[in-house]
Amino acid sequence: MPPPDVNKFDVIVIGLGIGGLQLVNLLLDQTEMRICAFESAESVGGLVVTKSFAEGEGHNMGPSYHLKEHVNLEQLLNKFDSNCTCFPESSPESAFFYSALRKENTQAHANKYIHAMRVLDDIKERSEYLSKGATEENLKVLQKALPWYDEIVDFEINYFDSESDKCVCGDYQKELIDPLFQKIKKKDKRVSIYLKNKVKFINKFENDWLVQINDVSTQYACTHLVVAAPVPALGQIKLLTDVPEDVKEHVGYLSKTITPKASMRVFVRIQNKNLVAKVCNAVKALLTNHNKYYMHLLTTLEGNKSLSPLWSMIFMPEEGCEYYDFLLAYCDSDAADFLHTKYQRDNNIFDNLLRSALEKSLGITANELPAEIDAQYINFYSSNAYHVWERETDLNSHNRETARMAKKHRIHFVGEAYSENYRTWIEGALVTAKAAADILQKHKITNSP
Repeated sequence: MPPPDVNKFDVIVIGLGIGGLQLVNLLLDQTEMRICAFESAESVGGLVVTKSFAEGEGHNMGPSYHLKEHVNLEQLLNKFDSNCTCFPESSPESAFFYSALRKENTQAHANKYIHAMRVLDDIKERSEYLSKGATEENLKVLQKALPWYDEIVDFEINYFDSESDKCVCGDYQKELIDPLFQKIKKKDKRVSIYLKNKVKFINKFENDWLVQINDVSTQYACTHLVVAAPVPALGQIKLLTDVPEDVKEHVGYLSKTITPKASMRVFVRIQNKNLVAKVCNAVKALLTNHNKYYMHLLTTLEGNKSLSPLWSMIFMPEEGCEYYDFLLAYCDSDAADFLHTKYQRDNNIFDNLLRSALEKSLGITANELPAEIDAQYINFYSSNAYHVWERETDLNSHNRETARMAKKHRIHFVGEAYSENYRTWIEGALVTAKAAADILQKHKITNSP
């Protein structure tokens, strides 16, 4: 048991977005559990209220995504250097961002936009990892980028405070968030809700989880801890990094992919820069010719092979960069089935396809393929169902099969969703909350008040 001065509950829920609210609602309806819920914002609703996940996308999360959604895009872009040159004006990458910018259809704006996307992509939560293996040049880029991240966060906070009525997600709040919250508050004898309370850390005390929030003098304990927060939020509050290593072994995460689309990544090392254009064309042709699953291609550079390919989007092209990272997202269902079947049958199928495309583009045979080109299949996932994963130690890996749930350890869960459709994403959060509620009910916790 925890110390006597600690508030004890059966379940603590961190995060009251649509997933957290639905979980609390289900537990109140179906169990006798005593529940405590924390939300760092002033109101409930999470991403549904702030529109962090919006229509048309779903692969990215956090401030970098908001760049494409703000009404006051011009104001946001003015924070960035207009002289940076990311891509030639005629490149497909610039064309893609031109279409996103719409009215601000100038090369300078496109360059600022691309630069901002790279700088902001998960930079906050990964900065510690980057500093361990980055070159001195890359660290300088990172140091310059961090203040921009803070500016974007400040801008977004002000934007949503002053113009929240312009968010297209307002109907979802009225349809889902408000009714759920009102229903929960009617059962306040078994639930305690604390808004504007950010969790500082969690710890393990015998068989219970201890949670500490803003007020350092107050601690809360529970048998089961449910974390219903997106990955970027975890990085910002450093929830898991403060957990002792032995406790991390008992931590699990609840997540899902809810789209029948596919996401894939191609990682190509090119030491001879004279071959860059031909290699890019080869990959582009390959992606275009197989069931037309090519939608858009982001070509980025990475200058340090010790870094994960996920870092590539934050770096500007500089001398010495030799890694090209091609990211393709949102294949159609037929293409996803095609790729998934091929990959299951032959783990090297995509590598072979890419090599064949390179050979054709460069006009050489397999034996003549230059040694300085190393094409490598990195990641592919396809899903048309909800997945529940246990022990997802890499918070940014989304290609695991449905895992065993809640074995001998009492685990806590992270709920998140990826979808190109906003309504589908909300439905996915509700389904995940149901999965978490079902798992908790199996433990039959009935601690008395």
